Amino acid sequence: MPPRPMHARIKVLTALLIFFLPPHSGLSAPENPFQPFLYRGRQPVPTTATPLRAATQPANLLAWHPVSPIIGRPGRHIVAARETLLDIARRYDLGYNELEDLYPRLDPWILTPGFELRIPTQRLLPGAVGYGIVINIPEMRLYYFAKTGDKPAVLTFPIGIGDLSYPTPIGTYWISSKEINPTWDIPPSLQAKHGVKTIPAGPDNPLGTHWMRLGNTMYGIHGTNFPWSVGRMATHGCIRLYPEDIKKLFPLIEPGTRVQIIYEPVKLIVFSSRVFIEVHRDVYQARGDLLQYSENLLAARNIQHLVDSGSLAWAVAEQNGMPVEITAAPNPSLHPPGQQPSGRIRINPFQQQRRPRY
Repeated sequence: MPPRPMHARIKVLTALLIFFLPPHSGLSAPENPFQPFLYRGRQPVPTTATPLRAATQPANLLAWHPVSPIIGRPGRHIVAARETLLDIARRYDLGYNELEDLYPRLDPWILTPGFELRIPTQRLLPGAVGYGIVINIPEMRLYYFAKTGDKPAVLTFPIGIGDLSYPTPIGTYWISSKEINPTWDIPPSLQAKHGVKTIPAGPDNPLGTHWMRLGNTMYGIHGTNFPWSVGRMATHGCIRLYPEDIKKLFPLIEPGTRVQIIYEPVKLIVFSSRVFIEVHRDVYQARGDLLQYSENLLAARNIQHLVDSGSLAWAVAEQNGMPVEITAAPNPSLHPPGQQPSGRIRINPFQQQRRPRY
């Protein structure tokens, strides 16, 4: 039997590493501009929300978005030969979870060349909009709010978070120190596992090349030596970014910057008299019944009468992380008989898809 090609052997080794990570354990905009849209049920709904940086600008520019309830715009990607779902996620600055949630039936390692994927690069801002850094645990995403000129703007990056045994702590912190090429001072509880007390800077250091400490804790925001863990529950409580993303964020952050770590599996906004929801997995199983939780959020804002219950149930059942319009339609129902929420089966990869017409 002839030996496997080198690229195949690399994919097999990486697959084995990923296998032992929990299931949740490109760049920011598509290469080609698309009309931005949200989803009403399964149908696209046009919106005027657009990113500050055009998709055709150089990739080394920061992808600032003007602060708006809805930011970004979705894209589409045609799978190339030998591409994996992890390759595509990183290309568009997504965590692995964002494509896994949208395409749970796809084999992440064996994609059909020419297959068209939707790229979920449009999102609702979390409720804790203000200044500094906001990290939403279920979304596995970091937001940095600042000003460009005299206008508020936001950057966003995918992250890896703590696993179930070492959950990332929720609360308000500040950046107490910053370090390039850090040494990892291994917590006492992990020293027996690693057999050493410290790991110096270098390719074996899981902190990557940049580190920002949260207050007086042992937790921090840092890079990684294993990029495929972004979008997964794979840390001991810290927040890790792709190597290229931490290099963009690090110089922008001053000591004293506020960091809010929140837990919002359901994001809800009212925008131009329309109601939108974005539902993520309850990764730490902290919110119970997400449908009831969503209904409570609507009731707290006294807008439940504006919502179509079928659309709400569909969005909660899908939990695909994409913004969905749930505004009540005057007639008929957004979900006619026979169209029921599909649970984990969100996108059928075996259904023939056509490229969009422009």
